[in-house]
Formats: sequence, C-alpha cells, structure tokens
Amino acid sequence: MRSFRLSALAVLSASLLVGLMIGCGGETEVIVEKEVIKEVEVEKIVKEEVIKEVEVVKEVEVEKIVVATPVPAPIRIPELILTQTGNPVCLGADCASSVDEMDIFTQFTEPLMLLDPDNNLIPWLAESLVMHSPTDWTMTLRQGVKFHEPEYGTMTAKDVIASYYHDVREGTANKKRVPVSMQEAVLTATDGDDGYVIEWKLSGDGTASLPNHLAAMRTVVTAKGYIDVVGEQTSRHPMGTGPFVFQQWQPNVKITGSRFDDYWRGAPPIQKVVWKIIPDAFTRKQELMTGGAHILRALEPDSFDEVNNNDGTRAISVLSSRYVYVVLDVDEAPFDNQKFRQALNYAVNKQEIVDTLFGGFGAAAVNGVTHPFLCENDGGPPVYQYDLEKAKSLIDEARAEGAPVDDVIKLYAPNDRYVLDKETGEAVLGYWKAAGLNVEYYPQSRSVLFPLALRSFTEYKADIDGPFLIGNGNGLGRAEFPYELWLENKDGGRGRAFASPHPASWEEDLAAARLLASCSDESKALLAKMNKDVVDFAPWVFLVNFNDLYGVSDEIEWRPWSTEIRMLYEVDIR
Repeated sequence: MRSFRLSALAVLSASLLVGLMIGCGGETEVIVEKEVIKEVEVEKIVKEEVIKEVEVVKEVEVEKIVVATPVPAPIRIPELILTQTGNPVCLGADCASSVDEMDIFTQFTEPLMLLDPDNNLIPWLAESLVMHSPTDWTMTLRQGVKFHEPEYGTMTAKDVIASYYHDVREGTANKKRVPVSMQEAVLTATDGDDGYVIEWKLSGDGTASLPNHLAAMRTVVTAKGYIDVVGEQTSRHPMGTGPFVFQQWQPNVKITGSRFDDYWRGAPPIQKVVWKIIPDAFTRKQELMTGGAHILRALEPDSFDEVNNNDGTRAISVLSSRYVYVVLDVDEAPFDNQKFRQALNYAVNKQEIVDTLFGGFGAAAVNGVTHPFLCENDGGPPVYQYDLEKAKSLIDEARAEGAPVDDVIKLYAPNDRYVLDKETGEAVLGYWKAAGLNVEYYPQSRSVLFPLALRSFTEYKADIDGPFLIGNGNGLGRAEFPYELWLENKDGGRGRAFASPHPASWEEDLAAARLLASCSDESKALLAKMNKDVVDFAPWVFLVNFNDLYGVSDEIEWRPWSTEIRMLYEVDIR
C-alpha cells in the first residue's frame, strides 16, 4: 500500500510542477536585448548615505531580459453593471457564506491560485507552487504586485502569511472549510518577510489539494499592515491587489468599485463596476433587457428564450459546479433513523422538479455526492428515484422502530441565493406532505439563514431546528471536497451535525482520497465507493445540479465559469 501511495504522489507532484510553473506569462511583453556592461563605480547620495556599487569587474556581453511595463488599457466601458440576487453576508474569505460573495471580493482581493473557465488549476498571485510531499510545499510569489493603497507598497511573503492566518483564524466560518492539515499549517518566509518564497508545512498526513483550496478562495491577499490596522473590518472594506478598488457597499442596494490603473496584469478596460442587489427575478431580467445591466446571474429557465430573442441581449448556459440538497441532522430524531432519511429521499420527485421548475434544461437530478463536472462522476442514473409507495413504507417501518415521524418537521430554505431556491423548497414541502408528513416551511434571506446554519455542531442547533436547503459549489475541482466540508467529523466542523455517527471507514477513505491525483484510476475507484456509502447513509435529501443560466448584454464579450466566479478583467466590448 505504501508503494502505491508514493506512485500516485509522484504523478501528482510532476503534474503540479509542470502545470503550476506555467503562470500567466502571456500577459506581459518580454524583450530580449544585447547589452554591454562595463565596470562602473556609482555614487549616490540618499538621505546622507553613500552607496557604492561595483557591478561587473570586466567587460562582458550578456543577454538581458527586459519585461515591459504594462500599459493600462484604454477605458472602453465607463460602467459595468452586474445583478446580484441578495445582500452579501461579508466581503472576505474569513467570513464568506457563499461563492457569489467570493465572486465580488475576488475583484478587490485576489487568491494565490485559480481555476480557469476550463477548470484548469493555474497560479495567480503565486508564481509557482511545488509539492515535495503532501505536507511540504514551496510557494514562489509574483514580484512587483502593487496594493491599492500606495502606503502598503507591493506584495511580499509577510502579506501572504498574515492574510492566510487571518482568513483561517479561530472562530471563522472559513476555518471549517479547510482540512485539519491546513488549519494547523505553518508558513515560513524562507528569504525574509520582504521576500517572495514561502514554505508551507501542513500537519498530519497533509493533503494533495492545497493548491485547489487556495484556488477556492480559502485565503485572499491583503497587506499585513492593513490587517494590523483594520482587523476584522477587512471583510467590510476589502483592500488588495485586484483589478478594481473597493469604493462603497450600500447594504441591499449596491456595491461599487473603480479601476486600478496599477494592476499587475495591466488595468482593465472598465472604469467602474457596480453590483446591483436585486432579489426579485423579474426586476433583474428587466434591468438587463432595458439596458440597466450587462451581466445577469441566476436567470430563470422560463426567461431564457425571452432574453436570448431580445434585441441587445443573449442567454448563456454552463454546467455548474453546484448542486442543491436538503441537509438532515442525523444526530436528532427522527433523522437519526436511516430508513426515515431514505424515505425523505424517495418521496421527492426530482425529475418533476427539473421538468416543471427548470424547464428540463436548467438543472438535472443529481446522481450522488460527486459533482457531475468532475471526472470521478461515473455519469450513472439519479439516486433515490421517485417512489412514493416505498417512501410511505419506509416511514411506517421507522415509526415501528420508535422514530417520532409524526412530529412537526421544520424545513428552512434561502429565498435569495439560488435560482428558484424558495420554489424548490416549496416543492420538497409538497412532496413530504404527500407522503403523510407534518411539515412547516420557513424560507428566509440567505443573509439570515446562512450565518446561522453554517456554524459548528453545537452552535447551529440553537437557531436551526430542522432540515435546511443549501447548495454545494465545488470551487476546488476535487472530488473529495463535499466529504471534507460536510461529512468529516472534525472539531468545529459541520460533519458532526450532519453525518455522525457514521462508519469509521469514512475518515480512512477521505484521508486516502486527499493523497490521490485527480482523475487517476485509484481516485475514481475510491470515490465511487465513498459515493455509494454516503448515498446509502442518506445524510441529505439529494435534489438537483444546476446548469447556470446567465443573461448577457450584446455590448460586451464575456463567458461564464462553472464555479460562478465572474472574472471581470476578461470583460471587453464586442
């Protein structure tokens, strides 16, 4: 078994070393010149200090690499307007409750790694990230990356280290998202605080998914000095290295930013960006179709053709990295009864939800825990296909075993985060009632529900006393992500609440999965086993995976990413 792991790691290490060293070199102009250097003695007076430099002792001809200074792009879009379904909880990696918040703050504060539109892992503020083993990594940062506020200069190792420790500090929602090996990571600036090389030492067995977690915005970079001054308020007024400078957040109204002329990739062709917070789907659509917005997220399926046929707009679809489901607290009766949990799944007609709410194309019934856009998903049929009689029979069996199945079930759902989230919850409500259950429904704003629901085992139960609908967007591009986020039994994590007690093999399988190369035969086989185990255990009611639908103005050129991140740097005039 040991030799097998080493072989898999060798493949992964090689792929990371090759893939991550590519960088974004195509964005800067590189000129090769011939230059003759002669011995020169230079005296400069700098604040009364004399600096003597003797650079070369003999005449020699060398090739000198000159990187041309990026020239800011001309302003071609005075104001880019995007629609947002709800008011964010915060604008920082430490407290973010959802990817659509990351979509905003990553325009101001950037990640170290990134998944591109084709789900390829690429360096971003990190120039390279090399794995020596799952516990030992070396990161080299880009040089000359300026912060928005000139007093903080350019990004160095001390800023990245301070940002990471800030974003995964004790008590943050973000700490629950990362594996224990990253929670206890030690970062060291090997060439000094103002250098560009960082050694990452992960605890335990480590993980092969460190670059994926960094691409999923587990940390975004701001200046150490800024963190020292504003502390937790970084999530209310983000300041970083992104293409836009944060200007204002008017809760429930809008968020605005302005172009950063010294952006390291060259300034974008957009003068100002505005996120309009518009919970109502019809109003969002009208904003786009009448010229009041350029990019509309969460387009409802029944409006797809209307937007596509409208003069001046078009509709775009992309397979989403997100599915939605109903989380069940398996520690609490009657949800501690496996037959009852399975009954709740069989009672829901997922295909009817797809056909009636999502027009047959805006979503698809999920076939398990592994996200459909990943190679580890085997493309099999949906799980728990609708069978009302079987659901009723399992409910009767659970009742006979003493489960209080006739008690009132409180179902919670957001009403301003996902496409048709409130309506999907209503559908689940109806199906459960049809199975003879007593159910009450509590839809509410994501800014209220998510901070309460996405807490640790002991905390969340004080406010959420029933199942709740939520989504899982796989921004890591790794198949084990939902297992470690929702099902791992770690201190302060969500797993204690939603999948405990569970088989001990889950932890063993997850530990093994973290060390495997994505898409390897070993990874596919192990994830297939894990998927079957969890589906049978039924800690969730499995629902649908989205096809993300967008409305886009014909004035701009832009394509959506499956992770919901809208990289506005790429937007341009058509």
